[in-house]
Amino acid sequence: MGAVPPRVFISHSNLDQDRFVVGFAQSLEDNGVRVWLDCHEILPGDRIVERVFEEIDNSDAVIVVVSANTPQSRWVREEIDAAVRRAIDHDLVVIFVRLDRAEIPASFSHRAWVGIDPAQDYSTQLEKILRSIYGVPERRPLGPAPSWVNTETSTPLLMDLRRAIRSGSGVNDIVRTAVGSALDALPAAERLDNVPDRRIPVVIEEQLLRADTALDELLALTAVAVHDDDQVRTGLWTSVLEQVLDKQPYPALLVSYAIGVAAVAARHDELVYAVLGNDLRTLVPYRVVEPNHAELLPKWRGARPQAALSAHVRSVLRPHFRELMSDREFDRAFDGFELLRNLLELHHTSVAASLGEFAYRLARGDVSVLDMVVSRLKAGSPALAGGAFGGSEAGVEDAVRKLEKTVRARYQRS
Repeated sequence: MGAVPPRVFISHSNLDQDRFVVGFAQSLEDNGVRVWLDCHEILPGDRIVERVFEEIDNSDAVIVVVSANTPQSRWVREEIDAAVRRAIDHDLVVIFVRLDRAEIPASFSHRAWVGIDPAQDYSTQLEKILRSIYGVPERRPLGPAPSWVNTETSTPLLMDLRRAIRSGSGVNDIVRTAVGSALDALPAAERLDNVPDRRIPVVIEEQLLRADTALDELLALTAVAVHDDDQVRTGLWTSVLEQVLDKQPYPALLVSYAIGVAAVAARHDELVYAVLGNDLRTLVPYRVVEPNHAELLPKWRGARPQAALSAHVRSVLRPHFRELMSDREFDRAFDGFELLRNLLELHHTSVAASLGEFAYRLARGDVSVLDMVVSRLKAGSPALAGGAFGGSEAGVEDAVRKLEKTVRARYQRS
């Protein structure tokens, strides 16, 4: 299975469409980039505003074509604002392509731009744009960091953990120490009974952020231990999750994601099944934060309510995986964990209550994560051998059919 093509949204004035944008988009597609152009993608009956901003939200990069026609295009200005807002909150690349020696808006003059004359060959500029989209700078790749870097930047407990993994002993004790410290630091959850309705989202967010801080070291240790240790240690991680779940559901949700994402990345799918097997219905985002509250959380505005808590958990965990994998690898493992968990939910309960951002992309035809997960759930695989899906590929196939039906129903085009 090849890598998922990067998705690019091109913001442009319709007056530049025929003379430059259509051919430029074709050049990007010829180089493996999936391009979204409104003239090709908008269908009769589509809600144009909703489609445009959803696509910006789901793109890896936005290319803004600035020309003499741009000042007259209200749409381009709206799309630029949306792209820059998402660039601040997420990892979105915004690239300005300048035609006609047009002036770059003053508010964006600090951003890099590429000048192109549509009447001239622009292969050199195209390569620069492709390098930006793919994240490949025009210099030789860096070698690995010196061995002492981790020692200098890690906490003492994380340094002890890495030594324990290398020696093969002491991992359990270090993880249990981190669990005890995290639970001691975890503040009690404030009851919402007497909180005015207008204050509930703010109070919930404050609670979650305090929990994020209290679990910081435990999440880092969990990511490294599950990802780097050759031993799966099912008993340890089920015990850890039970301890945290006894305290509060949100911290347990965070820990389950840290275990699950690292396990998917390390191909320990059986650990995902073992850890979630008894707590599928408890460790569901909507049971931790109701969707109507998630939609109102101050820092999460703009996320789809069904995926708001998932998006928050992704942002909390990402820094703890940066020493272990690239951001793209992390996103793929994160989506893989959420998809695998949803398949397990459907097998055990016939309800996919969790879903996540992967489901929206799946509804749009991106099956790469689904293919990755299903390809690892064959007869004799560790997960099926451990009892997942009743130990049979038929159980997996049935869950996949249910997932596809659920996704179509929830994200059908209007």
